[in-house]
Amino acid sequence: MDDYTPNELAYLDLINDISKTFCFVGEEWEPAICDGDMKSLDKAVKNFKLRVWDNQQKDNAQKFVEEL
Repeated sequence: MDDYTPNELAYLDLINDISKTFCFVGEEWEPAICDGDMKSLDKAVKNFKLRVWDNQQKDNAQKFVEEL
């Protein structure tokens, strides 16, 4: 995974978290999607947003230092 950017890793984690949360969708015994599932989705999205924002801040700071 050394070839992935930090944002790609954040994206892969987001997809993994969503897949784990909603793994039952499409199954014969599929239960209703509940508030807990939606909270897990919100948490996954928030984590993704924070990681991407942090990655971009670090990237911008590094570019600024390189310009000095």
